[in-house]
Amino acid sequence: MKEVFKSLVYGLSAGRMICRGKSGAAYITYDDGPDPENTDRILKVLASNNVRATFFMVGEYMEKYPRIVDAVIKAGHAIGYHSFRHKSLKKTGLIELREDMEQARKLSDRFGYSLKLYRPPFGDLTVAAVITLLIHGWKIVMWSRDSRDSFDSHDQVVANLDPANIADGEIILMHDDTPLAAELLETVIVRLRSDGLRLELL
Repeated sequence: MKEVFKSLVYGLSAGRMICRGKSGAAYITYDDGPDPENTDRILKVLASNNVRATFFMVGEYMEKYPRIVDAVIKAGHAIGYHSFRHKSLKKTGLIELREDMEQARKLSDRFGYSLKLYRPPFGDLTVAAVITLLIHGWKIVMWSRDSRDSFDSHDQVVANLDPANIADGEIILMHDDTPLAAELLETVIVRLRSDGLRLELL
């Protein structure tokens, strides 16, 4: 019965939960920022290549580094919410989750930017969390290709993002709190474009 209910909930979330994008495109996304060391570097590379990306930001870092948040918005990138303290939804009660949504509303007001995209920390979801997020009007964004830039070596991350392994509509997960995300970005952009993929915003 539980599995039937879970299938029903995820079925109802169709169109509100994104795991892939449009054919012919790829989507560069960043989690866990803004980061005082790396996000500015990433923004420079994106600007020099005329690419827009989606940054899923942690609320407490948005409060700590507002200048970087403003820079991301000004550059025309998209911002999504990655919870306030990067806590797994499997360890978050519904009252706490609703409080987290209120923090997001305050951040939206502070930066004059409507936060509508939500990426769950660690990719963790529960049926109750999905229902709560949908009720609050969020669009849940997952990923289909993990760069593993927080774990793997430079060469392995390059291999992980080999265009031969990137399919149409791939949502690529990177992290702007790791130096590799900035170091490899130019290479990733050039290789994906050479494979004929458009780099688009979610």
